[in-house]
Amino acid sequence: MDMFLIVLVLLVPIPLYMAYYFLFVKKSNDKGVLEVETAFKRVIKRNKLTISEMNKFADRLIAIDRKTGRLILIVYRNGITWEKCINVEEIMRCKINNIVDHSTGYIKEVNMELRLQNVEDHIRFTFFDDAVDNLSDLGRRIKQSKYWQKKIEYYVGVPVTNYRLDHIF
Repeated sequence: MDMFLIVLVLLVPIPLYMAYYFLFVKKSNDKGVLEVETAFKRVIKRNKLTISEMNKFADRLIAIDRKTGRLILIVYRNGITWEKCINVEEIMRCKINNIVDHSTGYIKEVNMELRLQNVEDHIRFTFFDDAVDNLSDLGRRIKQSKYWQKKIEYYVGVPVTNYRLDHIF
């Protein structure tokens, strides 16, 4: 009888955690995914795009239309959907920032920062945020950020991160 109670105490938390996850956590993630997909369809329809490539995360999306040279960024956070359709030719600078927590030494965020022509402010797209994403996704997200940086540099026509005038003259 004691052995049965010990096994019961050890196994009961597993179904309880699974029920909690599927009832509360998964629904909030599903809402973000649904909002991002809806915004993505809206941007495609409004700008008459044909998407060549895309990466979708739980609450973020980045895509490109090679035909029209448009970069699409969509973020859903705290009930608000932010969407941006950028002409790639307007990008002056593309930089990847790895934000490190100085107390632990771990990467907290991986962001792509875009500076546009005739715009004072910059646009930031987050590939990884330790408050939202799993730490196991960090390596893959760093690779994806570098991949998108190279893709943007290719469409712009010059390397936009390491471009220095003293190398030309």
